[in-house]
Parts: sequence; C-alpha cells; structure tokens
Amino acid sequence: MFSRLYFLFVLFYDVVHLIIGSAYAILESLFQFAKPPKMKSLEGEIALIVCASGGIGREFAVQLAALGVEVICWGVDEEDILEAAREAQAINDNTGKAHSYLCDVMDRNKVLQTAQKIKKEIGEVTILINCCNVPTPETLSSCVTQEIRKTMDVSIMSHFWLLESFLPSMIDGNNGHIVALSSVAGLTDVKNQAALCASQFAVQGLVESLSEELRVNRCNGIHITLAHIYPLVVSHQLTSKTPFRILPRKVSVMFRELLDVGVDF
Repeated sequence: MFSRLYFLFVLFYDVVHLIIGSAYAILESLFQFAKPPKMKSLEGEIALIVCASGGIGREFAVQLAALGVEVICWGVDEEDILEAAREAQAINDNTGKAHSYLCDVMDRNKVLQTAQKIKKEIGEVTILINCCNVPTPETLSSCVTQEIRKTMDVSIMSHFWLLESFLPSMIDGNNGHIVALSSVAGLTDVKNQAALCASQFAVQGLVESLSEELRVNRCNGIHITLAHIYPLVVSHQLTSKTPFRILPRKVSVMFRELLDVGVDF
C-alpha cells in the first residue's frame, strides 16, 4: 500500500513539474520573441578558434574579425591556418586582426604551452570556440584502436585541455564565452559512428556539468553555447565520407548572432 502511494506521489510530482516547466519554457520563448535580447559589442574581444583551417572554423574567423574581434586561428596545417588568418585580416579594408598558431589539440603539453604563448604575445582569450571532431565511418568491430583513440582525443579530450588552459582566466575576470560544436551523434545513435557518438555524448555531459558548476559558483559573466549540427564538417582534413548538408557560412552566421546576444544553449 505504501509503495503504491509513493509511486502515485512521484508520478503526480513529475507531471506537475513537467507542466510548470513546459509553461515556463513557452512563456520565456514568447517573451524573447517579442523582446529579443539586445546585441552586445564584440569589439576588443579575443577569440580562439580551434580547427580554423577550413569549414565552419574559417568562417567563424572571418565573421568575428568583421565584428572587431581579434582572432586566433589554431590548427595542425600551417598553410591552411595562415590562409584563414589572411582572410580574416582582409576584412573591413584590411583592418581585421588575426593570428595563426600551430597546435595539435591531442597533445596536452602543446596546448598548455601554446596557450601560455598566446597570453604573453596577445592577451587573455575571452571567446573560446572548439570546432574539432573526427568522424569514423566504420563498424566498431572493424575500427582499429588507433582510430578510436584519435577520435576521442580530438573530439572530447581536447575540450579538457583547452578548458584547463583558458577557463581559469575567464573565471578570474568573470567574463568569457565558450562555444562547443557537436553533432547529432551526441543526441542519438548514428550507424557506423560508435566512437564519434561516444565522444559527442561526452561533450554534451561535459558542457552541461560545466554550465551547472559555473552557475553554482556564480560565474554569471561566462556564457556557454553547445550546438549540435548535422553533420559537423569543419575541415576537409577531418572529413571522411561525410557529405556537406549545411553550408559552413550559413552555420557560422547563426552562431555569430548567438555570440552577439550572449545566448546560451
């Protein structure tokens, strides 16, 4: 008898919680639709774009430079990131500010060393955008250990090394914006993408946990944006049998608008 009453109480609580939560979400959406958040100025911000060699990362560099952001392009291909930096510098009659740094995000020591170099030569990073992911379109039984390790190192471990390098200064100044680009592989299963799915679900958990941690510590000046894109193709070097479905420029415009208003996912 007691267990049945307890079950009914839990069910009633969950239903009420769902109704209240849904009503709040609807009202909040209607309010934001009627009165959109004001655009904020990004002038003078310093943005680090990881995997800026092509695709969405390069478009981020160009569009943020147009907004007056000093852009730092990270990548493993020197020629590609130099080209990305040149494109960003050419914005607004060659008034764009952009730099390029070689760095392999799979190597924690290199990430920490390059981060220190950036802080000395440019300043504290206030916008951190990680576009790295490595698809592995093979069945789990045929996927070799090295490929699985690379996918996990690039797609999830890189977030930890970047946060270790740049989050403390954001917390000290209570200012910053962290953007993590993920794919739908972090929301549902995708055939022949076991390693990628595992890494993307991990990114989802990392960002949600970090968001709650910052909220509890009252770091209200730090925004976190997590977005799932299908597919997340950010560079031709990291593309493997995955066709473009969304043009990088269109996607980067959407995220630029989110950065303008500081909207969190």
